[in-house]
Amino acid sequence: MVDLTILIIARNRKSFLLDAVSSCLNQTVSKKRYEIIVVKNFTDEYIDRKLEELGIINVNTVFHSLGEK
Repeated sequence: MVDLTILIIARNRKSFLLDAVSSCLNQTVSKKRYEIIVVKNFTDEYIDRKLEELGIINVNTVFHSLGEK
């Protein structure tokens, strides 16, 4: 049973994303008790493959500014 969901949002931050995921995975809480969801506005073959290997839920989306026309 999942007790906790960790949501990581990455907007144009490829260089920091896997470090953030690694930090979450290195916690003392059992990995069976939480899930990690990554929402990002880019695709990257290496990052997407690593997230899949780690069992991380990966959501690709396009962010738009609220004031954008």
